Amino acid sequence: MFAVETNRTVSLVKGQWQQVQELDIPDNGLDVFLKDFGKVTLFRTMLKDQRRHYVVYLPEEVPFERDDFSKIHDQHWQIEQYHRAIKQVCHIEHFQVRSEQPVRNHIFAAVLAFVYLQKMQIAQEFMNCRSSDLT
Repeated sequence: MFAVETNRTVSLVKGQWQQVQELDIPDNGLDVFLKDFGKVTLFRTMLKDQRRHYVVYLPEEVPFERDDFSKIHDQHWQIEQYHRAIKQVCHIEHFQVRSEQPVRNHIFAAVLAFVYLQKMQIAQEFMNCRSSDLT
């Protein structure tokens, strides 16, 4: 699964391209052809009054409906939250060393900080892992 921009062109019938924002996408998704890729299922979601489009690629003809999409989308969002927190809150990319062992130590400390923050969040010491909530 990956996000596509609203102006991305897809085809319902090979050779007739149109932007995803122009399509009427049913709740259970729409099978389309993605240019230079192949057949995918297109989904539309609303997040903070903004339409977002996602495509799901399954190499085999497997039934895939809205509930399946919602489950994968939730997992995708958790991964995005992890990356945001490890970068913005734990500062994994901010280090002043260049040799291998200190870099490894910094990465380990950042991951350890993330795990500690998750432990605190589970204990309900705070609601969200945002830098503004922790200062």
